[in-house]
Amino acid sequence: KVQQNTVNITDVNERHTQLNLYWKGYTESIAKTDLTSASINIAMDQAVLQASFQAFATISSLKLTDYIR
Repeated sequence: KVQQNTVNITDVNERHTQLNLYWKGYTESIAKTDLTSASINIAMDQAVLQASFQAFATISSLKLTDYIR
């Protein structure tokens, strides 16, 4: 039982170390983000999403009789 607890604690410590490194790297990448570039990317993504919604709305409003004409 003691051996298993030791193994569990070691596993938890290793996982904690991995997560700590992950979050440090993630935080650094956020801090180094170019705000102008990020804003441009968001605007382009928003335009694509809006166009997709409009296309879906148009397609959804079509009926079989629209194709027969």
